[in-house]
Amino acid sequence: MNERSADSWGQRAKAWGISAVLHALIVALLASLVLAVAQPRPLEALITFEPVGRPNDASADSSGGSAPRVEATGETSSSPSVAPMPAPSVDSSLGSTPAPDQSVVPTDPSMSDPALALLAELTDALSAEHTGRGDNPLIDGSSEGFQQRVGGIRGRGLDVVFVIDATNSMAGIIGQAKERVNDVIGVITGVLAKDGKPPTNVRFGVVAYKDYGDEYGIAAARALALTHEFQSVREFIDRISAGGGGDIPEPIHEALKIATGKKMGWKRSATSIIVLIGDSPVHPGGRKDAIAQARRFKKRFAGTVNVIDVGTDHKVVLGDFQDIADAGGGTASLLTSEQAFWESLIVSVFGKRFEQDVQTIVERYADYR
Repeated sequence: MNERSADSWGQRAKAWGISAVLHALIVALLASLVLAVAQPRPLEALITFEPVGRPNDASADSSGGSAPRVEATGETSSSPSVAPMPAPSVDSSLGSTPAPDQSVVPTDPSMSDPALALLAELTDALSAEHTGRGDNPLIDGSSEGFQQRVGGIRGRGLDVVFVIDATNSMAGIIGQAKERVNDVIGVITGVLAKDGKPPTNVRFGVVAYKDYGDEYGIAAARALALTHEFQSVREFIDRISAGGGGDIPEPIHEALKIATGKKMGWKRSATSIIVLIGDSPVHPGGRKDAIAQARRFKKRFAGTVNVIDVGTDHKVVLGDFQDIADAGGGTASLLTSEQAFWESLIVSVFGKRFEQDVQTIVERYADYR
């Protein structure tokens, strides 16, 4: 081979080497893009924080009053197989999570939350009739076991998250929730009041869920984190509109994942309760996950998952609901009438074994209201 041929082969080899390197870089770049699409970041990784609450509210300080807000832009990694579709933007707003020693519960009834104002009036009225019968006339005459339960919750504090099916079949129940949220807050805080003073360590949170591809998109849920701000709870529930859910099963496991997650703001020191409200079973691919979420919540927070089956044509509680309640150390109940929904919520917070006590208190509250 002459010198010219050798130079030619050398130049070709060099060109081939450069081409191979460039092609390898292109292939690597394409592979990384494919992986990014196939394995999106989990929903929780997309959570950011912003203040929520009334102006000048002490609970919205930098020590713990910032509020997580989910801006979900992709699919959750554990979703069951569904037909590929664009991932819509989902505004899953998580509300205020004040520091444990913060409270927005006012001490002056004239400046108080509407539910607490009614509570103050009721307490005054009952006190005139039941003077000297304990520190809370609203629960006067209740069983010893119930009063012990109340005493335990008072000391630890109470965190309650309502997980609500927001599909079309739930329109009546959601309407009830909007109308009676003041009563639910009023009775729960009223039961825990002491010497006429409402508790300062009670928080509520909400998770509303629909089916994949409905209004809430692939993420399938919107949520409000645990908060002392009762007005935030009202406003969140008021914004829930029933719709979608064309097929029967729902992604309850996705809702429980949010409800039991750290961004919800659970405190290990508090009595922790989730109340799941729905009328449809879990998507088949999510049943094990839903049960596992309930079991982990029970173990991690000594929490309880109670379920209210509101299916109007159900003769017994759905099997999925019973399994979730069993895993979460709670109970599953069948709603007997839509009008009894708000009472069922309160029973689920304090425990089904105290149903008679709660009914007596609810009647006392309702008579005054």
